[in-house]
Amino acid sequence: MNTQPARSHIAAEVVASGGRVATDVADLIIARLKADGWAIVPATGETAAFEALAELDAVLDLPGDPDGAAVFGTQIGIEETTALAEACGRARAVLDWGR
Repeated sequence: MNTQPARSHIAAEVVASGGRVATDVADLIIARLKADGWAIVPATGETAAFEALAELDAVLDLPGDPDGAAVFGTQIGIEETTALAEACGRARAVLDWGR
């Protein structure tokens, strides 16, 4: 997962913080990240599921199209790959675009 945008937001607030109270700077960082579509959540539940999906993708290179899913299905012994293509497509959308 690319954390560079979040890192840039944090760095910008730290640089601009001057003598502000640390909790005020933290609130500004959280607000800026939230405005850009980021969320700060515990590394459990959905976050752990995303990490597991990313690890699985790193091993299997999940396809994002029906033709790729057909080849992938053949490799793992699945003849009817419609459901596999749909599931891989949803996984790709989450991994690639966060949705």
